[in-house]
Amino acid sequence: MTITNVRTLMFTFFNPAVASKKLHDDLKDHRVRIKTLMYEYEKLSKWNHQYVSTLSLLTEAMQALIWKKDKKHKYILANPLHCQKFFGFQGSKECLDYIIGKTDTYLIQSLFREHKVQNTFGEICMLSDDYTKCQKGITHFLEAGVVDGDEILLYTIKTPQFADDSTFVGTIGMAWDMSSQSDFLVTQLKRWIYSKKATRLYHEKGVFCYAINPELKKCQIFHHICPTPERGKECDGDCNLREDRGFINEESKDKLE
Repeated sequence: MTITNVRTLMFTFFNPAVASKKLHDDLKDHRVRIKTLMYEYEKLSKWNHQYVSTLSLLTEAMQALIWKKDKKHKYILANPLHCQKFFGFQGSKECLDYIIGKTDTYLIQSLFREHKVQNTFGEICMLSDDYTKCQKGITHFLEAGVVDGDEILLYTIKTPQFADDSTFVGTIGMAWDMSSQSDFLVTQLKRWIYSKKATRLYHEKGVFCYAINPELKKCQIFHHICPTPERGKECDGDCNLREDRGFINEESKDKLE
């Protein structure tokens, strides 16, 4: 330390007014930085709120069930529609507080089966999660099950998530209740099975899970299958026509049984 620095330090020490001014200036700088950080935080919070609200409105309009799971297929989050349709929760906060850190099998067991309510989806959801992890890419599924006597058909898209070191960290999923389109989709599934575009993961009466390879069109911005038959006019009400029209023949019907 030079003599000049020593003198400056001693002058500051023996002159409280100088020290006080320096402290005041430092605090003023800190206050400015804190004010800037608070403004940025408020702006980011407002943007996040608007973003989440927009996504919520969009997914609600699309009637899409959306969720995220960790590497052990335990829930991290789910959108309000998924909470309501899949687990029977009316409030999303109540839902998230309960489902976080739990698997589909545990949740369906605790929320339905322990109360003597039938729900066959738990195991097939875990099967499709495992399959998605192994595929290491976006995978489409048709999942059918029975809930309290009602037959439900879900069209599901699952995307695996990986860290920078290629370690599997979880999945993001999106599903639609396509029960009202079951006649068409089961017929379509028969076509995919016949043309080897569907992989059977599980199938028993009323309950099945198939990984499918849909024919995606560029106009389908969400890369999902069309909910109505492309060849409806050709079918004339009968979509089990001839192979040369792209439909399966009668002999292949039993492949889905």
